[in-house]
Amino acid sequence: MPLLPFERKVVRFWITHIAVGMGVAALATFALLHWNMGGLGTLIGNAKHPWAWALFLFGSLSLSFAPLSLFIGVMAQQEDDDP
Repeated sequence: MPLLPFERKVVRFWITHIAVGMGVAALATFALLHWNMGGLGTLIGNAKHPWAWALFLFGSLSLSFAPLSLFIGVMAQQEDDDP
């Protein structure tokens, strides 16, 4: 069943903001590991499966930043008070 025009706009809005939030999570994961903040880079780097732990960190940050980005996008929309 094809989407209606307003539904396409909503889906595009949702996907765009979730992607931005996941991009921010990827940058935060890179920063945490690259600059070894709190010894996290060394801890994950010396683990038996470092890619699994890095992916777990990225997933955790994505669960925080993606909805936050969507929330900011929704709250930044202008309201139309005219009937």
